[in-house]
Amino acid sequence: MSTVNSLIKKVTDAMVDKVSIQIGSFSQPVVYYNLVINQQLLGHHSFSFTWRIGDVVMDFKSQADFIKKYMGAKVVITLKDAARGENVYFKGIISEMEVLDNDGASKGFQIVGKSPTILLDEIKQSQTHFSSMLNEIVHKIDESIVKGVLTGMDINPKCQTVLPYIVQYNETDFQFLKRLAVQYGEWMFYDGDYLRFGELKTSKAALENGVNLHHFKVTSRLQSQKVSYKGYDYNIASEISSQNLEPQNNTQSYISQNAQQASSSVFDRSNINHSFASNANDSQDIKRIQELNQQAIEANVLTYSGLSKIPLQIGGMFSVSKDGISGDFIATGVQHYSKGFGHYECQFESIPRDVKVPPYTNPLVYPKAETQGAVVTDNNDPQGMGRVRVQFFWGHESDWTRLVTPHAGSGKGFYFIPEIGEEVFVSFEGGNPEKPFIIGTQYNGQEISGYNTAGNDQKVIHTRSGTKMIFNDAQGSIFIEDPSGNTWLMDGQGNISVNAPNDMNITVGKNFNINVGNNMTTSVGVNMNETVGVDRMSTVGMMSNTFVGGNSTLSVTGNMMEFIQGNLDSHSEKQRQESSMKGIQITSDDVIAKNSNKEVQNNSAEKSKSY
Repeated sequence: MSTVNSLIKKVTDAMVDKVSIQIGSFSQPVVYYNLVINQQLLGHHSFSFTWRIGDVVMDFKSQADFIKKYMGAKVVITLKDAARGENVYFKGIISEMEVLDNDGASKGFQIVGKSPTILLDEIKQSQTHFSSMLNEIVHKIDESIVKGVLTGMDINPKCQTVLPYIVQYNETDFQFLKRLAVQYGEWMFYDGDYLRFGELKTSKAALENGVNLHHFKVTSRLQSQKVSYKGYDYNIASEISSQNLEPQNNTQSYISQNAQQASSSVFDRSNINHSFASNANDSQDIKRIQELNQQAIEANVLTYSGLSKIPLQIGGMFSVSKDGISGDFIATGVQHYSKGFGHYECQFESIPRDVKVPPYTNPLVYPKAETQGAVVTDNNDPQGMGRVRVQFFWGHESDWTRLVTPHAGSGKGFYFIPEIGEEVFVSFEGGNPEKPFIIGTQYNGQEISGYNTAGNDQKVIHTRSGTKMIFNDAQGSIFIEDPSGNTWLMDGQGNISVNAPNDMNITVGKNFNINVGNNMTTSVGVNMNETVGVDRMSTVGMMSNTFVGGNSTLSVTGNMMEFIQGNLDSHSEKQRQESSMKGIQITSDDVIAKNSNKEVQNNSAEKSKSY
């Protein structure tokens, strides 16, 4: 009886239309054969089928017109689930049409198509995002979608952290979304209508072994559960690390737990070293990388596969009952197949429902960037670390970026920061576009130094204000100049020339010694003042000549003594007067002679003595 019932069911099923196809403006029912739809997480979907165009035989021109009309047309495929009363829909775009030849004439076409997610794979782009949450970044892409075949995006990521700096570098929007999903452990898939980014759908199909489920099997894998990472946070100048050598056991699957226990017993070697995570910025980053990596390992321990007679949706949840045991699963890969009217089945792969992240998760993934030029837009680093911000030639600005210098340290170093508008050369740590650093600056066709010589003789430091220092290897000279005209020249011939258009001040805390081998000339245009706090001694080896154009005054507070080994001649063209508040004494070991062409007068207020 059961055989009869089974036969009746097969006949009944064959009479039910389980799949229907709509193509663009084609108004008639689409007659198809061998429909295949391939769906996977994180990728474009594809479909193919044979389209039979009735009994009409097309000539070559009609074939060309038909292809022109339907190439790129929207295709809606409905996979019907009568038991649940729910349908699974798939919208796609015809990307390839092949004429099915029948002795030179066509009675149909082989149709190949893609999911409309290919519209997001149109062109590679580069842009930057600052202090944004993951959902905000993804929403910007959703806003750019021209709603049509792709209805839009369903965005609900698990990650709610503000991301300081994210770069889309030479990636299509689809590649960028894929990378974000992989890097942050988010689910991403096209469900046939929407591109979903984040949480899974809640609808659930039910499969029962031997009824609508066949060939159900499990694949278990040994996976080392150990993760150990180190990184570096330059903001605190410290190493950061995170390590976990034990499995997390997030899934309640009995088989999965057994596989993890087996993995732990096999991979039992103790580890003391770490793997370096170059894209970790701080301690929270390194912890996130460690947790996501371990969760990804767990998501790859088990894979379940089978054949379903009801349509399963990629990224959808379903339950399986087999031998009195049930479990919940997530479809990670589905291939739908229909021979034609009344037939449907799908091959699927799945993982346990309670895994924490998709199996493709890899927190260490990032695009590779090449060293390249950029222009400085800001050099006023709020943290005082000598960083700059640059605008790349693909049109977007960087975050604060460190600069490689010959020497750097606390309170010391080689502090030369590029000016705004100058071209710099940028490299990236590990090739990661989110980790730039400045190698140096570059001249270009608009910014030329002006110091080029045929022999490469000059080495120059020249600042924005015009202050400069020129080392000339041809002359062996050093020339220093500021914008006011102050100069210092060491000419390479043993001479030094110093010029100050205005004042020059020299302050010496202790001793100041000047040694001149030959002559020393001092020329003062107006006044010269000289002050000595204690003693002053002047020694002249030969002659000492003093010429005064006007008056000369010598004021001595204490005693004044003159010692002359030769003669003392004093000559005045006019009068000479000597006065003293007390006595005046003239003493000679020889003759004292007073001579006058006129009178010699001796005047005294009192009586005088001459003897």
